Amino acid sequence: RNVAAVTPSDSEDLANVAKAIEVHVAGDIKVTTIGGVTITKPFFVGYHPLVVTRIWSTGTTASGIYALYD
Repeated sequence: RNVAAVTPSDSEDLANVAKAIEVHVAGDIKVTTIGGVTITKPFFVGYHPLVVTRIWSTGTTASGIYALYD
């Protein structure tokens, strides 16, 4: 229902829990899931149905990241 550009941060969670993320420039993204798991993995350009609370600056090389939320 809503979308917001993401500025990756090592100290701040997303303003809203993302139900998915959209990536415009492929690369690695370090995320923390709603379950508290933190992982760094490659993301291709497109839509990723992954529920996350944080997108980290350290470990993230992808850009043009958007959070999709209710």
